[in-house]
Order: sequence, then structure tokens, then C-alpha cells
Amino acid sequence: MKTNISINTRLLVRDFGGLTAATHGLNEVGHQITKNAVDKWRRRESLPSESMLAFAVLAKQKNQRFDLLDYVIKKGDVR
Repeated sequence: MKTNISINTRLLVRDFGGLTAATHGLNEVGHQITKNAVDKWRRRESLPSESMLAFAVLAKQKNQRFDLLDYVIKKGDVR
């Protein structure tokens, strides 16, 4: 059964400074990732839960607001 929710990965990456800045930030908190992988998340509107947790750690380190619900998309929602 396919779920009707996804993550707005484009907004998530943009909120962390874009593709390059987000990649560098994730690497700085110990989550080794490439720009190509982050770009794939943006295109698929999906990312591994471990990576989402790394964004939470990065946000805390940067003292940046982070609420997962800001990035949840339900099919039929318009944002």
C-alpha cells in the first residue's frame, strides 16, 4: 500500500542553505553524504530517516528552528 504523504525535500534543502550548504552541514555533523545523493532526495521527494535525523541535529547545532511537520506534504495539499 502506497502512502499519500511525502517530504518536501526541496524546501528542506533550501531551508538549510541550498544543495551545497546542506551537504556540507550534514557532513559537518557526521552524516557523510554527497551532493548527488541530496539532489536525488530533492527529485524523489524522499530521504532516509537517518538523514532526516541528521538535519535535526544540524538545526540544533545552528540554533535553527526545525519542525518536521513544516515539510510534510499530503497528496492534494497545495503549498
